[in-house]
Amino acid sequence: MQFNYTWSHGLDTCSNNCLEPFVANTLVSLRYQASPGLPGSSYGNSDYDVRHNFNLNYVYQTPSNWSNSALKHIAGGWTIGGTMFYHTGLPWSPVDSAKRNELGNVTGLRTTTPLASFTGGSVISSSCGKGAAQAGAGIGGAPCANISNFNVGALDFGNARNALRGAGFFDTDLSLLKNFKIGERFGFAIGATAFDILNHQNFDLPINSVLSPAFGQIFSTIGTNTNPYGAFFGVPLNGRILQLNAKINF
Repeated sequence: MQFNYTWSHGLDTCSNNCLEPFVANTLVSLRYQASPGLPGSSYGNSDYDVRHNFNLNYVYQTPSNWSNSALKHIAGGWTIGGTMFYHTGLPWSPVDSAKRNELGNVTGLRTTTPLASFTGGSVISSSCGKGAAQAGAGIGGAPCANISNFNVGALDFGNARNALRGAGFFDTDLSLLKNFKIGERFGFAIGATAFDILNHQNFDLPINSVLSPAFGQIFSTIGTNTNPYGAFFGVPLNGRILQLNAKINF
């Protein structure tokens, strides 16, 4: 078994030197922000500031040296393995495009994204994303933020860059194999692998415009870390996937 836990905290004024967005699904990372002469107003959590991260993988083989022949064939030769991933939610920035009309005389404002103005209070919901429907449905579950905590259209450049958090991520896979000996040199194994065995939904970031009636709600899911086609981005699969396995050892 191997596991690791990481606590981290990243702060900056514009992640990735404003060159490429880190998040590009429902909520694209902000690269151009309206804060002329006020760099401190954009200083906050990095786009990839994951505070808590836990990873686990394990494999176990049952003993095969049973004295009882029946137990040797029934209980022996099994291989059980799996993975588990968990991390807390990514940060996101509420935005307020109504400020473009209020501050229309500011050069370049039309090509930037004004941050929303946070007025105080408890804005982060502990039930963020809970009860959310599948991607494409009309209901985004419990909102991740409350619009009453923002001053819409305020005459300032905002103060809420990456101040809120999306839903956390969890995924676990399980593999089970039964090994058989064929003579002295050969072996045969058959089994199955379940990716996202708990069929656990992981949610994308919420709608971040304070002008939207769906502000703070989540309308889409994201894929898992692993799947039968490789552990990389660009494979649009989520939910439980079962794969049958068979192999010959020699």
